Parts: sequence; C-alpha cells; structure tokens
Amino acid sequence: MLGTAQEFYESLRLPYHVVSIVAGALNNAAAKMYDLEAWFPFQGEYKELVYCDT
Repeated sequence: MLGTAQEFYESLRLPYHVVSIVAGALNNAAAKMYDLEAWFPFQGEYKELVYCDT
C-alpha cells in the first residue's frame, strides 16, 4: 500500500515525504506504520493525507 500511495502522489506531482511512526505510538495490530504527508504551501507545512501499516 505504501508504494501505491507514493506512486499516486508522484503522478499528481505533489511534494510529499514519508514519516516512520515510532513503536510506542502503534496499536497492537500494527508492526510498522508510515504517514505520507503532502506539502500545503498556503499553510507552510506538511499535512498527513494517508497512513499505511503492516
């Protein structure tokens, strides 16, 4: 799912980055979790658009 989300952002030419979530913030069902955040220039910051977990 992470790769699919990245391909989608790239196809839209959105500036984004991937944030790895620390283990203490995960629920019991997830081993790893990533947030994909896109740049919102009018707010001057990255905002989470989707998360992926395993």
